[in-house]
Amino acid sequence: MIAVGIDPSLSATGLASITDAGAVETQRVVHGATTGLSEMAERVRYIVGRTVRFVPRGSLVLIEEMYIPQGGKQAGLVLERAWLWGFLVDQMFRLGCEVVVVGAKQRAKLATGNGNAEKAEVAAAMRDRFPGVRIPDHNVADAVAMAAAGARWAGFPVDGALSKKQHEAMAAVAWPLREERSA
Repeated sequence: MIAVGIDPSLSATGLASITDAGAVETQRVVHGATTGLSEMAERVRYIVGRTVRFVPRGSLVLIEEMYIPQGGKQAGLVLERAWLWGFLVDQMFRLGCEVVVVGAKQRAKLATGNGNAEKAEVAAAMRDRFPGVRIPDHNVADAVAMAAAGARWAGFPVDGALSKKQHEAMAAVAWPLREERSA
């Protein structure tokens, strides 16, 4: 069994996997800005392709729910974000993965015990809990937090003891039924 965390981002998607033997692997998928529809399609295909190569078939995948910006300059990226998120989820299903959606506040609470934790706090918490793991930015830190939660749910916790608030966050995740879990 392998637990995977995916933090989808148009600028730097964070990926993390944890095996039942405790091996942790991370990756950061970066692609430049786009201006036209064909460039958007290329960026989405690139990010999804790199993610598909990273995720083993049949994994338990925790993916952060799509961020929808409220107004401002980034509001125009909603279409591209939705395209990326939907394509990632579709490809995870095609790989035979179980997919669990995790909200941003829930992900922060899983990592730190505080649903309002800042990105830097999540990154610091993950670097403390996984000292030998490459965590270059908050995107990868978010992915590690979700992969760690998936590993814990699957029965192979690798991140030490959790606080009461982190246990609450684990209980709030919409986990698949254990009978449905892939071998």
